[in-house]
Amino acid sequence: MSSPTPSVVRSAPLGLAAWRKRLAAVRLPLVSPPDVLQALQDPDLPSPRLLEALNRDLPLGLAVMREAQRVLPKGQRVSNLAHALGVLGLTRLYKLIDTLGQQRLDPEQPGHLHLAEALQTSRLAGHLALQFAQIEPGNDGLARMGAVQAQNVAEWLLPVAAPALAEALAQRVQDNERPARVEQELLGCTLQQLSAAVAVDMGLFEAESASLLHALEPARLGRAARLAWVGTNPPEIPTELGRWLYRPSTLPSLLQMLAHELMHDWHSRRSSVLLKAIATHRRLKLDEVLAATRRAAILASQEPHLWAFCAAPAARLLWPPQPRLRRLRRGHAAEPAALEPAQPARPAAQAAPPAAQAAATRNAPSPAAPAPRPKPAPEHPSSVEPGSRARLLIDLFVNDCRDGRHADLSTFFRAFKLSLADGLGLERYALFLKMSQAEQLVCFLARGFGPDIEPRRYSLALDGHNLIAKVFAQPNGFFMAERARAAGLRALLPEKLRPELLPSGAVWGAVSVNQRSVGVLWADCGPEGGDLDPVQYAGFKLLVRHFGDELTRLMRVQKSQTVFADSSRL
Repeated sequence: MSSPTPSVVRSAPLGLAAWRKRLAAVRLPLVSPPDVLQALQDPDLPSPRLLEALNRDLPLGLAVMREAQRVLPKGQRVSNLAHALGVLGLTRLYKLIDTLGQQRLDPEQPGHLHLAEALQTSRLAGHLALQFAQIEPGNDGLARMGAVQAQNVAEWLLPVAAPALAEALAQRVQDNERPARVEQELLGCTLQQLSAAVAVDMGLFEAESASLLHALEPARLGRAARLAWVGTNPPEIPTELGRWLYRPSTLPSLLQMLAHELMHDWHSRRSSVLLKAIATHRRLKLDEVLAATRRAAILASQEPHLWAFCAAPAARLLWPPQPRLRRLRRGHAAEPAALEPAQPARPAAQAAPPAAQAAATRNAPSPAAPAPRPKPAPEHPSSVEPGSRARLLIDLFVNDCRDGRHADLSTFFRAFKLSLADGLGLERYALFLKMSQAEQLVCFLARGFGPDIEPRRYSLALDGHNLIAKVFAQPNGFFMAERARAAGLRALLPEKLRPELLPSGAVWGAVSVNQRSVGVLWADCGPEGGDLDPVQYAGFKLLVRHFGDELTRLMRVQKSQTVFADSSRL
């Protein structure tokens, strides 16, 4: 006869008031590495770049806002980062950076992985806001971005204040329980309510701000989604639905909900509903909203300081759809161990050290979603046909090149690297350009190559006898070296490039502008990748379309010395 299951004693949730007080005392670890923090203290750093860096490192930006709010007289409020910087001045800012720089994001610390996931979600929401704010002229994109990012501030603070509780909350949501129900049970309020209250307490928003997030009624959300513009003309929006849809808080709420859902599953039904609702709100065709969303994901994925903690939003686009499971009823959910929000959780047998808990959290399998991983292993695509995952990334890069959407060379090359590595599994690449009238190509940038292939310094002659020169001589020409041919082709390369040709093979493509070659791209799978295959070769040829035109446009925007300085940091 089996023994009865012992009842689990769960402590009562603290409630909204107690959590507001507790989170107010939390200081977050910074994301930026020491060299970036040091660069921020350069008095010659232009203000736009300083503001951009503060906006990118959300914990640092939050600390600046809080410190400026503390300095202001009672009754006044800091409106944005630019205002906060003006209130503090550079001397106070540098002192604040020195004070906070001792504590940085650490995957071995309890709660920091969940913090990184929350920060990445906020950055995605901010980039979504920037995409849709740019559609209307006159908007301050950086301020709009910062306002949307700060709207889930409690999700940043909770993993540091109560890592065990944050882990339990995340696990139960992954087990397909309703987030609002779990949050109410464990916290005594929803995270949305707590974020709004904490944002007001910190001076980020006024108490009566109309733009604070609010819960969106599922019925109205569904009605808005059904009115998405997918045909020739946009459907008419009923007056009653329009009043709800165009409240100041509706778009920020939609963007936050979409960012959270995309970090979980790009292909879910809920993602589709939110994308359609945004299309209705913005009076845009659904295809335009999809393209803007993918651009936002790629931009949010170009911040390497978070790569060691969680998978980038654009990489999650390649994750397979999650199985649709029935949500668990309250009584059927797995009962977690008794939780003390102030203390780390303990396993049944004995307590594990914090580092072991962090490692167990990272390695634990999840039935509902792929576990966050430092960097997804490059995979060879099975197809580059329209509709395939690799083709999605390729077409996004190609369309952005064709339409001139890249802001600068850094953005352009990062997007190219993302499409090349995540879409095609080609980890290494180098670009050789004809920079002058001389009959030679200069290495413009190289990723993963040896020290002899140094950007700006290494050059090779266009004498017609080496393989690179032969590819350059054929505008829009391509060449592939499979494993069987790699050894024989090595002798056709310039001397310093011969050791760079891996046994697994490589591909080369001429970079062309107006049917005239201006350079050569080299790509391969890297030392850890497998053998190059024809699918990767076909994808590479698709990816290089319009590469030369966009590269030329961006190079004309910048002076030559700035171009070389940016390429050396890629």
